[in-house]
Amino acid sequence: MWIVALKRLRLSLQNGWFLGTWAVGAVMVGATVQVSWIDYQERVRLFEASRLAGQMSFERAQVYMQLELGLERPPAVLSLLSRGVGEQLGSRAAIPGRFGEPRITRRDRPVVEDARRLNVDLAWVLALVFGFSCLVAGHAVVNGEREKGTLKQQLARGLPRSTLLTGEFVGGVLTVVLPCSMLLLGFLVWAATGAGPPLEGEEWWRAGFFFGLVALYGCFWLAFSLLLSVVCRQVETSLVVGVLVWAFSAALYPQLAGWAASRLAPTVPVASASVVAGVENLEEDRNRSMAGRNIQVMAYRYYRRLAVLLPFTAFLDGGQVLAGTSPADHEHFRRQVDSAERSFIAWQAGKLALYPEREKRSVYGEPLDIGGLPEPVHESVSIGSSLRQASLPAGALAFGTVALLLAAGVGLERLDVC
Repeated sequence: MWIVALKRLRLSLQNGWFLGTWAVGAVMVGATVQVSWIDYQERVRLFEASRLAGQMSFERAQVYMQLELGLERPPAVLSLLSRGVGEQLGSRAAIPGRFGEPRITRRDRPVVEDARRLNVDLAWVLALVFGFSCLVAGHAVVNGEREKGTLKQQLARGLPRSTLLTGEFVGGVLTVVLPCSMLLLGFLVWAATGAGPPLEGEEWWRAGFFFGLVALYGCFWLAFSLLLSVVCRQVETSLVVGVLVWAFSAALYPQLAGWAASRLAPTVPVASASVVAGVENLEEDRNRSMAGRNIQVMAYRYYRRLAVLLPFTAFLDGGQVLAGTSPADHEHFRRQVDSAERSFIAWQAGKLALYPEREKRSVYGEPLDIGGLPEPVHESVSIGSSLRQASLPAGALAFGTVALLLAAGVGLERLDVC
């Protein structure tokens, strides 16, 4: 088996298409990391500026209805790997308390909003590169040997067909793990030297699990290409079918899944007649606003369930979970906003009981008493919770890989080598 595996590794490294794919992929990865790093540094500066602006608003406030409690989610360091929809849904909250609705917005500059319609990140680039390169590496394994006549010779020497398939797959796995290990090592060295992202604690493990998911994703496409090489008699046919499936998974299915998820999500609730007529009904308006903000999150929940059906979207979903930028991270942030809002409303009620005249009218010359003001601090999702969430897409990729290998094994046992 190991002889077959090492032979497959050697042939893959001599394949011009394979090496060309990795050369183009390396350029794309380098450019994506550079752009993501610049974007991350910019968002860190915006994060610090937002905190200073919040402090200044407290100092200028004269009445309690002018106070806004801010809750900021720090820029996710591993957004360099997978930007994710979590931070696109919102990363900072202004909480007016009893005097208004929390406003959750993104941290991005408005001037670059239109230029960021396509969310190109490292996970997206790796999904393209690894998928295509693994198809190229495995599409001609069995049918190519059969066309040359070497497959019949190997089996005539007593080599079991299961051993042949296992060896070819192991050789392909080595081909996938080699560049993946180099990427992981380069990223960790870049971070450890201080020239790159400041990884701390669990983030080192998250990066390792992310690149492990990359390897698993590559194994899926490798198993799929092996199955095609068994089923399709011509090498060209297996390559064309593989590329078509890969293109559908990468380009069309995300759009179809997004369309289906938007149809499954509920519509924004309509305001009652009393609200439309202008009658003050703060609690009803608050509930309606909260329901409206949750619609987009619910759509992403449905999308996540559909994402595991194909490898491209399953990998991107798992990458966002491990990088801390998934919709689940945004929901966790929203729950902290709701908790901060409740504590802030209780604090305002206590202060207004002491200083009722400071609700809407300032007392000239007297500083505003802000003693005991709640200080909400964002707490990130634990790595244990992220691993549990990532088990769905990772399990789907693993199950698909095993199923494809079993199908390829059954097909190879029944294959006429002549």
